Amino acid sequence: MKHRYLGCITEPVFIGMNEEEQNAYLLDKKLYDISYSSSFLPTEDEKVPGRIYLGKLGLNEKNKYHIPSIELANCLYEFILYKYEAYLNHAPTLFKARFDDLTFGVSKKKKRKIALDEFNRVYKETSPDAIDSLNNRFQALHSKREGLKNMLANERSIVLAYLIGNQEFFDLNTYDRYSVIPKIIGFEGQLKILLGINNNFLFEEETFFSEKNDFRQIYDIYETLFKNFDAFRFNYTNLEKLEHAKPSYVDSLFEVLQNNLLITGSKKAYREYVLEVHEIRLSKIRDYHNLVNDEHDKRVAKYQNDWENFLKISK
Repeated sequence: MKHRYLGCITEPVFIGMNEEEQNAYLLDKKLYDISYSSSFLPTEDEKVPGRIYLGKLGLNEKNKYHIPSIELANCLYEFILYKYEAYLNHAPTLFKARFDDLTFGVSKKKKRKIALDEFNRVYKETSPDAIDSLNNRFQALHSKREGLKNMLANERSIVLAYLIGNQEFFDLNTYDRYSVIPKIIGFEGQLKILLGINNNFLFEEETFFSEKNDFRQIYDIYETLFKNFDAFRFNYTNLEKLEHAKPSYVDSLFEVLQNNLLITGSKKAYREYVLEVHEIRLSKIRDYHNLVNDEHDKRVAKYQNDWENFLKISK
């Protein structure tokens, strides 16, 4: 596997340079950028004698430092994942075996409940201090990954070893010596678990780590059938919750989709979608508007309430 910037510095003289000379070289090659930290100094208020406030320090040599470019930081991070892939895959492998044991022989509904419990557990272990105000958990995980990238980029010895192509440097000793590496591998292993669960059960929309997951690909095929992705996701998750193919439940769900203008395609197109994606065969979708059916009315009320709650959570 080819990694950009790995071994891109070939001049022997680079190793003999002092840090200032190396920084000038790295800036010239556009491998590094200059950044400024925000510093605050006690400053006397000219209008109110004796009052002191924290004044921001301007951009100058005192708070200037050199950091790898964003592209270099991304490439280095990917290289670390590649180099220590065996460690990364350990947690997902153990999780899969445990999850298979927990869900062996259980119903689809029970399996989904177990998956949600596991999703919540792993997420809390991965991001115990995640910001609750973020609408999407994968957004919080993406922010955490960016923080880990910055921590890695600040390890100058690791960055320089990568740039000069010293692959022997990236051994078990380095893994143990630099705490940021096991932090990254541990995080990415947990992230892989969460992405796997979400890919199978669609607990949250995920657009931060993959260009298009399986659900997005399905949505792309049936995009003209639904008002938007939220409509598709609400429909998909409710059909997947059904333990058995129950046409009456599909009838009730379809009525709620129609009432809320979430369906933009025909009944025939929807029946074809339900058969192809959810393997539920329908001879027709019944219209209950002129019929009295208490069970149908209860299902419609429940789906309507679920949709309203779904909207609150999605906002």
